[in-house]
Amino acid sequence: MHYRRLRRHGDPLGGGTPDGEPMAYLLAVLTTMPECTAGRWPYNAKGGYGRIGNDYVHILVCTWYHDERPEGMLACHRCGKGHLGCFSPSCLYWGTVDDDAADRRRHGRVAASRRAASPLTPEQVDEIRAAIGTPLGELAARYGVAKSTISRIQTGKRWT
Repeated sequence: MHYRRLRRHGDPLGGGTPDGEPMAYLLAVLTTMPECTAGRWPYNAKGGYGRIGNDYVHILVCTWYHDERPEGMLACHRCGKGHLGCFSPSCLYWGTVDDDAADRRRHGRVAASRRAASPLTPEQVDEIRAAIGTPLGELAARYGVAKSTISRIQTGKRWT
């Protein structure tokens, strides 16, 4: 890391964000707030969620505009763009884990279940488990899956 900073900035401790700059940016954006701020956080936004020090920006904003965080509550996004870094006060609210999950479903942000996307039905899986002596290639061709899938089903590594 130090060598990379030395080459890029001429100083092994160089680079980084000047102290106070993220907070100044946040205050400037909040005073001229657009409807939704998705994708606007320019500082250390790994995974889409912006941070100032150890605090997430959307939690700071929700605390400023909607009082202190109640016990067990999350900062939820009405807009469905929290993963893009939205921190607009009009999009944020305190909600439960169930509220957050409902928002993700409503905005299509829930990952599809592997089993829901499977080409096999539970009945077919039972048939595969019952056909222990049948060659894997034959079962794979019959059900349209790979031989490794058949093997994993029969050994209990898949569809447990």
